[in-house]
Amino acid sequence: MKKSVDWLILLLYAFVLYQVYQICFKGGLRSRLPLLLICLGILIVFLLVKLILRGLGNWPSFSRIRLITFLAITLLFGGLITYTGIPGQLSWKIMQLLNEKQVEFVHRNLYQDGVYGLLKDIRKKMNVPDTLYVLDDFSVQFKKNGTITKVDGFLYGRDTSGKVQTFLLSYDEAQSKKLIIQMNGKANTTFDEAASFAPLLQMFNQVDIRATISPLTVTNDADVYGLLYTGKRQFTTAEGLESIDEKGREELAKLNNGGAVEGFAVSLFIPQREDILPLRLIMNPKYITPDTIEQSQEKQIINQSQQSETWTTDSQDGSVYYFVPEQKSIGYRLKVADAAAGSRYYVLEKTEDSGTHWQTIHENPFAGVAGVAEGIEFFTSDFGFIGVTGASQTHSQIFMTKDGGKTFTEVLLPFNQVKEMPEKVKTYGLKLEDFQYLSMPFYQEGKLVIHVSTSAGETEYLSFYSQDEGVTWTFENK
Repeated sequence: MKKSVDWLILLLYAFVLYQVYQICFKGGLRSRLPLLLICLGILIVFLLVKLILRGLGNWPSFSRIRLITFLAITLLFGGLITYTGIPGQLSWKIMQLLNEKQVEFVHRNLYQDGVYGLLKDIRKKMNVPDTLYVLDDFSVQFKKNGTITKVDGFLYGRDTSGKVQTFLLSYDEAQSKKLIIQMNGKANTTFDEAASFAPLLQMFNQVDIRATISPLTVTNDADVYGLLYTGKRQFTTAEGLESIDEKGREELAKLNNGGAVEGFAVSLFIPQREDILPLRLIMNPKYITPDTIEQSQEKQIINQSQQSETWTTDSQDGSVYYFVPEQKSIGYRLKVADAAAGSRYYVLEKTEDSGTHWQTIHENPFAGVAGVAEGIEFFTSDFGFIGVTGASQTHSQIFMTKDGGKTFTEVLLPFNQVKEMPEKVKTYGLKLEDFQYLSMPFYQEGKLVIHVSTSAGETEYLSFYSQDEGVTWTFENK
């Protein structure tokens, strides 16, 4: 009984030191402190009882094996605690020992074992969640006969207790015959079903990879071939794309009408040969109409714009969005109405329900000027500015509204006030007529300011300000 208590004391001692180490390494003092104090209190009680009884001659001293165990625990966790704050070889080795496993990679033939063989070898050495997700991508390189030569991937999942487990996989046949797994890494684990790893395993059950990749292996005698899986993907063309079932082929045929298909896909390719089209297998593809894609893109750009402090440009069609900072349900957009020779014509639209419905409030906000929208901003729901620039971005015009976009007037700056060019500008030999690019207005120290430069992005400029909301402007000679 007394020996059992001694071992219990050692166990509590080890657990207390382990909790201290976890606090030093990962933090979380507030969450770990209650358990640490409880265990520490129990440990102190046991030690006091032991010391009292030993003083009365009723308890023997530690045996040699328990003394060695005590010293080993002290040295191990003392070292760990010490080196949590000292980056270097020893701390790295300790972390490697705790968080890295090396597994004998036995099932190394992709044709025979698939990807499941890799998981089978890993599970011989450690517990791996049944449901896994891929972060970014999972890639395999293999020889013509199916022998795997490289593996790279980051998988994650939850164990039976709900704790997140991460596995960074790395294998290089030229370096080692063992598969290296680094665990407990930090990652953006979203658990999005679009990143599920299971479809890749299912594909190997339904598809003969050797036969599928034969068009590549027959026409190209490469040293190595590649497999890439990133989860669910979208494709706008059926070129190089093959469904693993008949129903999916019917979905791919709909791409002739535009739109896209979405499904879990794996790419088979030749590394370093971008000139050779990859073969892509897609599982359960679903057709997405062009209208649905447009609505999805619009919703995405609206959400992005509502979170931004400035205007947002839709890279798809060039429309520009802006939502009033203090009233995020109210927004404006310069929507492209027509385009020709690199220039665009815009209409101004407004929403009062966070982008669900838009109403055209001005058919010609730039007064017939064609170009590319420089920006749009409203300081209130009524007071705002829009800007348009040419393709060269050496000239721009700014227009102001005070009635929520119903009418606009061009901002005309008093260049006649510029009697002498700033000293910095003089050194470049620039003339007043070189300054034709107006920045979008902004507030600075309570004044509305416009910088005028020779082109977009230039750091040398002339500065004009207004103290009456754009009614009059004054040149500021700095």
